[in-house]
Parts: sequence; structure tokens; C-alpha cells
Amino acid sequence: MSYENARRMFDRHILECIVEKGNAAFGATETFYGLAFFMNDWVSKDLARALLRDLTDRGFCHFHRGLFNDDGEPAGSGYGITEKGLEYYQELVAENAAMLMPKQVVAIIANNSATTGILAGVGGSELAGNIISTLSANPDLIGEYLANPAGTLIDRAELFRPEQGALSWLARNGQIVTPQEMRAHLGQADN
Repeated sequence: MSYENARRMFDRHILECIVEKGNAAFGATETFYGLAFFMNDWVSKDLARALLRDLTDRGFCHFHRGLFNDDGEPAGSGYGITEKGLEYYQELVAENAAMLMPKQVVAIIANNSATTGILAGVGGSELAGNIISTLSANPDLIGEYLANPAGTLIDRAELFRPEQGALSWLARNGQIVTPQEMRAHLGQADN
């Protein structure tokens, strides 16, 4: 692994802790975390400090002293993410999505379909087919979906309608319906 790849891997770990695991109660760029928040089996306190200082020097994070916890008690100092850091994190996520193996892509779609299907009261298999159909018709959406499957389904719901996809489906009356036929039926322009 090259130095640049290792650096980006550590950058992603730190920024992912803030964006995905953190509780941005005061806004994404106004919430701060102590060093212990970033530590795990392979990131020690000293390494976390060094990584955060490097990210701060490059403008992706910022350091703040005199913090208080939610109960109003002194909590020391911590690091938070900047707007530039949020943009950099999205870049890292997109890079990572482009490097996923096919098995990982299928696992993401299957897991998201199973969970969302249960919550929505629909079949996970049907939902997975709809996701594949939509991503096939909208390839620019693949990176966004792989980075945030549930969020993309919610934020881009209008694209995950059967008529917006690329694949046909079995209608309740037993007929096979194509997206083009459904768009014509709905009076929508064909893609």
C-alpha cells in the first residue's frame, strides 16, 4: 500500500467516525469529539491525535477547547469536521464505492433490500430488483447509493419508481409491463 493510499484510508476512518458514528446534535461542523471517540484496535490515542492534527492542518477538521457535554459538564477539548472536510469525506466515500468488489455490491443491495423491505412491508426480493433496475437506468446514482443505501432510497425516491428503471416487472394482472409502457400509460416522456 502506498503512503497516499494509507493516508486516505486513515483520513476516511477519522472523518467517517465524525460523519457516520457521531451525534451531530449541534450541526455537522459544530459538534466535537475527544480522542477516545476515534480509537479502536488499530488506532491508538497517539495515532488518533496525529491523524486529527494532520487533518486540522489541511483544513478538514478543527480543534476546539473548553467543551461541555450534553449535561453541561466540562468535557475538555475535541475535534470536529469542517465544510471542506465534509466535501473531502464525500470524495473518499465515492472512491471507496468505485473499489468495491461485486460480492460487496450485491451484499449492500441485499442487506438494504431485506431491512427496508421489512420496514416498508414489501418483499426484499422485489425491492432488490427495483434497485438494480433503477441503478441500471441511472448509473450516475450508483456511487451515491453504495455510499448511503437507505438515505439514497429516501432522498431520491422519485427515481426508485418502477417506471424510472430499466427492467420490466410482473403486474398484478399477470402481464409483463415495461418501464416504457408504464411511462406512456402515465403520460410521461420516455427516457
